[in-house]
Amino acid sequence: MNKSILVALIVIIVISAAGISFFIFQNQKLVGNLTSSPSPQSQTFATTSPTSSTPQPSPSPNKALSAQEVQAQIKTSLNSADYQSLKQMLAENVSFTLMSTECCGMLKKQETIDQMSYIKGGEPFNFDQQSQLVQDLKTNNSQLTGTYIAISQNGEQLAAFTIENGQITGIQLSVSYKLYN
Repeated sequence: MNKSILVALIVIIVISAAGISFFIFQNQKLVGNLTSSPSPQSQTFATTSPTSSTPQPSPSPNKALSAQEVQAQIKTSLNSADYQSLKQMLAENVSFTLMSTECCGMLKKQETIDQMSYIKGGEPFNFDQQSQLVQDLKTNNSQLTGTYIAISQNGEQLAAFTIENGQITGIQLSVSYKLYN
C-alpha cells in the first residue's frame, strides 16, 4: 500500500509541475505580446478638466524637478497615453511591476516605456490622492505607501509611481485596482 501512495504522490507532483509550467509559459507569452505590440506614434485626448489643459513644465536635463513637477508630467503623459514623455524623468533603472504577473523587476528606461501600454485604454486617469479609494489602497498595501497613484475613470487600471529626487524610480501597473484588495 505504501508503494501505491508513493506512486500517486509522484504522479500528482508531475501533473502539478506540468500545470505550473504551462501557466508560466502562457504568462511569459502574454508579457511578450505586450512588449512587442507597437505603440501609436501620436494620440490625441479630449478632456473636460480645465486643469489638465494648462501647459506642463518640460523637464530640463540639468535641473532636478520637484515632486509636483514630476506628478504634473505623469498626469499629462498618462491622460494622453504619451508614455515617451515620461522617459526624461525616469531613473536609469526603474523598479517595475505588473500586478499579478511575474514581470518585471529592474528595467531600463525604454523597456519601462514599452511596458506602459499595459494600462492603455484607461484614460482619463484620476490622480486625486485624497480620494477614499486611493487612501484605502495606500493603507492596506504597504507597497503603495508613498506612491503617486492614478486610477482609470473608464476602467479599473491603476498606475502607481515612486518619485525620489525628481525622478521616477518605481512603477506598479495593474489592469484592476481590485487586485490589491
